[in-house]
Amino acid sequence: MLFNSAPYIFGFLPIVVLVYFLLNRQHWVQAAKWWLAAASIVFYAWWNVANLPILLVSLLVNWAVVNAIWRANEVSDSAAKRVLIIGLVFNLLYLGCFKYYDFLARSMNSTFGAALPLLNVALPLGISFFTLTQIAYLVDVRERLVKRQKFLNYALFVLFFPHLIIGPILHHKDMMPQFATLRSKVFSLENLATGLLLFGIGFAKKALIADPLSAYVRFYFDDTPILGTVEAWQVALAFTCQLYFDFSGYIDMALGSALMLNIRMPENFNSPLRARSVIEFWSRWHMTLTNFLTTYIYTPILYAFRTLSFRKSLIAVFITFFIAGIWHGAAWTFILFGAMHGVALTVNHIWRRSRWPMPAIVGWALTFLFVTCTFVLFRAKSVHDAGKVFAGMLGLNGTAALNRWPGSPDLLGYSMSHAGTGLDMRVVFLVGLSAFLVFAFRNSGELAARFRSHLGGPRGNG
Repeated sequence: MLFNSAPYIFGFLPIVVLVYFLLNRQHWVQAAKWWLAAASIVFYAWWNVANLPILLVSLLVNWAVVNAIWRANEVSDSAAKRVLIIGLVFNLLYLGCFKYYDFLARSMNSTFGAALPLLNVALPLGISFFTLTQIAYLVDVRERLVKRQKFLNYALFVLFFPHLIIGPILHHKDMMPQFATLRSKVFSLENLATGLLLFGIGFAKKALIADPLSAYVRFYFDDTPILGTVEAWQVALAFTCQLYFDFSGYIDMALGSALMLNIRMPENFNSPLRARSVIEFWSRWHMTLTNFLTTYIYTPILYAFRTLSFRKSLIAVFITFFIAGIWHGAAWTFILFGAMHGVALTVNHIWRRSRWPMPAIVGWALTFLFVTCTFVLFRAKSVHDAGKVFAGMLGLNGTAALNRWPGSPDLLGYSMSHAGTGLDMRVVFLVGLSAFLVFAFRNSGELAARFRSHLGGPRGNG
């Protein structure tokens, strides 16, 4: 079920919120929790019920590992560590089977002439997110950072529908206390109003900007063999805007949905396109992923070194973001995406250590240019398709290949909008509008906090 779909907006969400608070009003707290868990299962199965067993197997196996670690912690650290390793191996193999096996098999078949069979299984929705959430939980149980919990609390933490498909990546310390406190059981008009505002902002981002740009991006990335310079830069900028407003729009709708249930999920975006360095970009973009990478990958890599040094920290940075690229998708384009960001972050750290001055506008321009170029790899279905766009951006095919996007209205006449330029005025307008919204307005979290302050409630990240 999609957040921007009619069944979710006019059916699922209102019913879930209404029944949840009615059950709590009758002091049926456990029943309210079971209701949220059951609703989350329905939400996940709505898209494809065949994916439901995949989610439930992951949930139940990880719960068994959690209990085994709790018991092993009472015996010895080495016993708990062995159980943790078993849990990590299960999660990585489980994720790898669905997300990476076919990619590896095709690569082996084409490179070495192997004949490995393909599974041809569609990637289950949200598997990357609920797998990372549970991996973090296992590690924290091993470190004795989690008190013993009942199965319902764990299941609700993992299944909670606002984050289940696209994030943010949740951490138990941010969520479980909220599910337990009595304050969250009482209906709040302020939370409902702020949640509706956040949801509306997210819906507008997706419906008014991301979705109209997606058809244009699809045409030039997937269906057009040659791009001129103007077309290539136009589609690269269009995808940057599409990805940002699509992803941040969904996160806004997720945060808004959770807030209507009195649950504050962590902020995931903080105006990342305003960043003046790649380091700052990752502190603002997909913030819960960056926190996960720092805590559960970068830091353990540092600890693996016997002695620490600046050079070793750079190696850890590169490995971390190389892994992040692989996590994003099973394709060489994602591997290159992660490697390029790993290199850029190491260069950024070296520059910072040198203390050479960098004018803010230059830092922003370089960062935005780098992000836009690497997002080409993020969108392209293959390295060949990415190369096609890069060739156009470098001017190897002339100013304009004069492709005609069939979905664009010919507002200014074909001769003015396309001939000799490659410009599409509708896309120019949407990209310009995106830039105006990003740089001239507060972001959705700031707007929600300001709105709440006017309502007289406590300020929060919204």
